Amino acid sequence: MATKPVHPRADGEGTLGTAVRRWLTLYLSGDLSDGTNEKSVQEIVDHIDAANPHSGHVDKSGDSMTGSLRLDGTKLCLDDDSDQDTYIEKDSNGNIILCKEGTYIFAFETPYGDVQSDGDRYIYVDDSSNADDTNMGTSSDPLATIQAAWSSCPALVTQPIKVSIGAGTFSEALELSGKQMASSDAEIIIEGTLTEEESEVTADIFSTTTIGKVGSGWTPSDYVGMLVKITSGTGAGQEKIIVDNTADTLSVAYLWETTPDGTSKFAIYDFETIISPGAGNKGVLLTYQSKVTLKWLKFDAGAYGVYSQSASAGNTIFSCNFDSQTNMGVWVGEGSTVTIQGCNVDATGRGIVFDASFGWIKDCWVHDCGSAAGIHSVAGVFHMQRNYVNSNNNKGVYIQRNGVVSFWKAGNANFIADHDSAGDYGVYADMGGVGMDASQQVFGSSPDHNDEDYGADATSFAYVS
Repeated sequence: MATKPVHPRADGEGTLGTAVRRWLTLYLSGDLSDGTNEKSVQEIVDHIDAANPHSGHVDKSGDSMTGSLRLDGTKLCLDDDSDQDTYIEKDSNGNIILCKEGTYIFAFETPYGDVQSDGDRYIYVDDSSNADDTNMGTSSDPLATIQAAWSSCPALVTQPIKVSIGAGTFSEALELSGKQMASSDAEIIIEGTLTEEESEVTADIFSTTTIGKVGSGWTPSDYVGMLVKITSGTGAGQEKIIVDNTADTLSVAYLWETTPDGTSKFAIYDFETIISPGAGNKGVLLTYQSKVTLKWLKFDAGAYGVYSQSASAGNTIFSCNFDSQTNMGVWVGEGSTVTIQGCNVDATGRGIVFDASFGWIKDCWVHDCGSAAGIHSVAGVFHMQRNYVNSNNNKGVYIQRNGVVSFWKAGNANFIADHDSAGDYGVYADMGGVGMDASQQVFGSSPDHNDEDYGADATSFAYVS
């Protein structure tokens, strides 16, 4: 018995979503070994595994099926050159009976990625020299593109899958669609890499909006736009965008959900996974897709960072960085539902737009956006909680066309200090727009108003400077 090396089908038929189909040519004769045909089915499977560089994934359950290797305890199903099933069966003594001599091509499915101790599947992507989209997506055999990792996820997702992306720039315009979540815990997390800029220390400076360490000697403003994470102690697990820093104190966007204290340890991180879709393109396009989390990614340029359409529901953008998008950092439309949390949004166009859609914006820094508003509701309905909105062109938050924004208050209030020129406002509504509890936010001054005015306009609601 001889084998031909395993390889993916060159015609591309090897991709099966959850697995890669690899093909092996097996030459069988009447004498399978040493002049006899007394070789057990398990021995044949072991022989096949030995020739397979990704062994251990032979499916040893289920019925025989054309094109796949199946072992149900009594027979091995192969697919011959004429696409006819041929069986090798065991006799009553456990020896195999060769039904037909010849050359056979069989296939078996090998899942992409690694299964970790937590039971989740991890699919790895990086830009190293050994990365290739014909690889298996394991930590030692990574894929080269994020799109290939998405394609390797099954159409029917039954468990959490994490696409773990290494440091580097990925020149991709990602299209995410076609995955159905089949269980309550099923989701796909697309996670970038962070680099530790300052190692963990114990805080001795802290407040509702700051954390720091006396004597750190940092260069002022060096960490603006990076992440600070509370790694242990009070407030552990929180991560925030840094909006400013002095030699020893970090200011965050905006309020800590749990205020740190002297037991809190923290570290500073920067984004190292960059998605650069190119001029006029979308970094991520979500279409009819649910339960996707984008995490620790930097979106560089392009027309849009993330574009969610066609009722894509239950998605999350967490601790991402949006820089210089010409149209919008994030567009959520057509009945989609998205939670945007802990993000740094600095777009050339508008920052975040909810267009006839729903969601939540919290713990974000939306600043220096150059179009109509930093945050814009066009018939969108969403909550705003603990955001830092400042220095956007025209308006900080613009609510129109019967949009509704619920501003949280007290310990969850937003800080809004906008307005690059006279006539700009922190919050402005017209054409039926409604801002709930807008008057109870924390407002900074603007060029044309030094007080914190709150008044109704002629249409429905108010502006606040």
